[in-house]
Amino acid sequence: MKTCSLVLLLLAGMALVLLGCSDNSGPVAGSNDPTLSTPTSPTALAKGGWVMTATGSGQQWWFGTHATLAFTAQKDADGICKGQIEVHDRAWGEGFHLKVTHLVVVENQAYMVGYGMLPELPKEWFLDETENIPAGPGYGMVLLTDNGQGKKAELPDQQSYFALFPDNQKYQSTLAILATASIDEMKAFFRDNYGWPENAFLLETNMGNTIVRSR
Repeated sequence: MKTCSLVLLLLAGMALVLLGCSDNSGPVAGSNDPTLSTPTSPTALAKGGWVMTATGSGQQWWFGTHATLAFTAQKDADGICKGQIEVHDRAWGEGFHLKVTHLVVVENQAYMVGYGMLPELPKEWFLDETENIPAGPGYGMVLLTDNGQGKKAELPDQQSYFALFPDNQKYQSTLAILATASIDEMKAFFRDNYGWPENAFLLETNMGNTIVRSR
């Protein structure tokens, strides 16, 4: 099985700051962006003409590392996405904030893509890099599985690896595929190109909850 390059499993503790973005890549928004608002509740975000939503937070353990991901995303009937993703990794010692650019929901799964300023990325996360990638704009993407709420949940909610890709010419073809991919296309891409096993899409979420909805 090939090494999983360009894929960062994000682990740590943090909180979500929420609100809007336009569909697909827009201006880079860091956590200090003055246009960002205060946290928005899932109920408030879901009002209006939404057709897909994904909200929640949770922590993961993987290879001895601990991380937290928090998110709220909405797609309306016109295909416009709003939302934000906040991530922090204790082992890495970094966190970042992304504006949601793409969301697709199928049954109890959601594939979410965000765009924003990424910190410096270590070369060890990539098969084809000889130096660290400097801080700059880029994409983050994650697969979410909602396995139910409270006592009705037969299994814990699940999050996949969180994959990071710098927005540059070298990875342009990769981003062209993943930035607006379907859930099946995303899974196939990571299986075929980076050797993700099935269980990479089924990492248990602890101390949190994921809610995925479509209509």
